[in-house]
Amino acid sequence: MQPQAPLLTIDEFKQAPTAIDLSNLARSGTQADQDAELARVIARASSWIYAYCRQVLVATQDTETHFVRPDRWGRLTVLVNRFPVRSVTAIQWRQSPQSGWQVSDVAKVQVNGRLVTATDAVPGREFGGQPYEIQITYVNGWPNTTLAEAAAAGATSVTVASAFGVSAGDVLHVYDGGSTEDITVASVSGNTLTLASPLMYAHAQGVSVTALDPVVKEAAILVASWMIRQRGLDAWTIEGGTRRQYLQSSDQRDAELARAREMLQPYRVVWMA
Repeated sequence: MQPQAPLLTIDEFKQAPTAIDLSNLARSGTQADQDAELARVIARASSWIYAYCRQVLVATQDTETHFVRPDRWGRLTVLVNRFPVRSVTAIQWRQSPQSGWQVSDVAKVQVNGRLVTATDAVPGREFGGQPYEIQITYVNGWPNTTLAEAAAAGATSVTVASAFGVSAGDVLHVYDGGSTEDITVASVSGNTLTLASPLMYAHAQGVSVTALDPVVKEAAILVASWMIRQRGLDAWTIEGGTRRQYLQSSDQRDAELARAREMLQPYRVVWMA
């Protein structure tokens, strides 16, 4: 599995209308100290979301082993644990540990949602026969990275920190305040993305480039805000808080988390194979 990248950049959170004072996240120190602490909060919020959704939402590669019976055509179909399945990189199966692994042709694999079918797995076997052990390696989730280098307006390619999970034809969002735009990937070479059309705006290094739904980004902002407000009145912009303000702010924190949960429902794995 690839590293669990945070769902937000520091600038994305700062540009959101959270009404939170970010100048005292760390009790003392420079702006770099405050930004470092905010990055840690974002990382914790991302981990909370991954735990709630029961899957890592950013693009990862996972290997799973299942036991399934072939259908009447000798195919092995597996309900994998994560979605969306972007590509299957390897499939192998065996009748028993003593029989050794047989490799399936990934070009013949069929993907339907979380269902992955090895169509050439067990030719000639009867429907409902002996269970087979099948091992699948697949890429799932949504690409989520940042610009590794600044990009000029009109550029026809960009270099990102990681192009893992990105494929030709993908539409990625470049989150950059008033210069936010969508880009379509024509081809991928290493961490360089060639674009189907030139950039409209210039972008600095570190700007978010992602295929994540904006709803997931908003949920991450809500969870990070909830975590900061949990620290107490020191993180609020309201000064001289009264008990009534405290209760109102508590209600606000609970509402933020409830709203985040609601937003994340479509991305939650309710049942795992």
